[in-house]
Amino acid sequence: MLEPPGFLCLNYGRRTPLTTLFAYLVFGLIMGAFYQVGPP
Repeated sequence: MLEPPGFLCLNYGRRTPLTTLFAYLVFGLIMGAFYQVGPP
């Protein structure tokens, strides 16, 4: 059975918060690269 995540998901390992933040930043960069405001 999987443990509850705990504060900043630290029960899943010490690198989990950093990995999650890195994945979030990469996702934001990809979305920002394809996002356009107004007509080109």
